[in-house]
Amino acid sequence: RCRAHRPRGTGPQAPVWSAATGRIYFCVADGGAGQIGWAGRDPADYGVLRSGARSGLELSISQSGEQLGYVSTDPADPGNVYVTDLLSGAERQLTALNSWIAGRSLAGTQHIRARAADGTAVEGWLTGAAPGRPLVVSIHGGPHYPAGHRFSAEAQRLGERGRAVLTANPRGSGGYGRDFAAAVRGGWGSRDWTDVIAVADAAIARHGL
Repeated sequence: RCRAHRPRGTGPQAPVWSAATGRIYFCVADGGAGQIGWAGRDPADYGVLRSGARSGLELSISQSGEQLGYVSTDPADPGNVYVTDLLSGAERQLTALNSWIAGRSLAGTQHIRARAADGTAVEGWLTGAAPGRPLVVSIHGGPHYPAGHRFSAEAQRLGERGRAVLTANPRGSGGYGRDFAAAVRGGWGSRDWTDVIAVADAAIARHGL
């Protein structure tokens, strides 16, 4: 089960083991997506249980080991609890915690892809894009923490107030491999800065900001 003592869900998610399948399940960053992966005893026995333009968080296994619970979030949903039957693969939503959103007009989020000056692929997410809007560039911390396909109350709040908000995953971010994450070691504010500028330039050119 998830470690209850972890403050506010911070820190790496502990993997969970299913006696029913003989596999462990874990959260894994794949670019801006928070996938749920699995691995068995055989080195060739691994894969992704849940993927797509969303993020899965806070895994918990049932006592029988047949069902895996987790929180799923995406740019339009702050998060709900889902469960997947590990024997059939069927997924179902257990909660509907964000009905208040139905009465609000959320700012849309666009996926932005760009190339840095040296050709490295980088990506970002632009919320509230409209021609002529001021652009707010939000830099994530870490540096290995990644932005991605998840809900941002800050971006929605600024989008509602007439701003476009860009988050990006420059070099140093997690989810793109070890070399990408270590690329700013001993040189913060160099490659990561040019990556952010490349994503911002792409967003401005595409949406007329």
